[in-house]
Amino acid sequence: FTSGKPVVYDTDDDFEATPPDHLFFPHLAPRLPHIRDTIARAACVTVSTPALAAVYAGRARQVRVLPNFLPDALWRFAAPPKRPVAAIGFAGTPSHAADLARLAPALGELARQPDFTGRFVCFGCPTPPGFPTGATAIPFAADYAAYAARLPRLGLSIGLAPLADTPFNRVKSAVKWQEY
Repeated sequence: FTSGKPVVYDTDDDFEATPPDHLFFPHLAPRLPHIRDTIARAACVTVSTPALAAVYAGRARQVRVLPNFLPDALWRFAAPPKRPVAAIGFAGTPSHAADLARLAPALGELARQPDFTGRFVCFGCPTPPGFPTGATAIPFAADYAAYAARLPRLGLSIGLAPLADTPFNRVKSAVKWQEY
């Protein structure tokens, strides 16, 4: 800011609405005053959704919506590997463990159906308690290019993107659906 050059703050989260049980909350909470100051002083705040623009409208000088997009170079479109059974999966960060846990009872019930022959995959998030036994758990990878390369090779038939109905999640973009 001291350089006099315009500063643009770009975000796709409402950090002030981060729930206390969120994985990153302990790291984020002490930084909230700095984030608030940056938002107030920035020449422009860019956000990924109209709902998030409404959150920042009263706090920033100018807010613009720039929808998320995924660079085509990251995504190698190819037929997924042929698998003998359908795969239901979740791909995301460990911060969504609680969101995924909400689906465990329903997925467990599905897995117990006599005619169900599918499999379950959790990519980036550990399988929560009560999740169907035998689910494949693939550790989180911070390298987004590696994540993008691996995702289509999982052979998912159904991609899950559960989000609890919270102020933090209500402003999220549809980037997960773009990935799937």
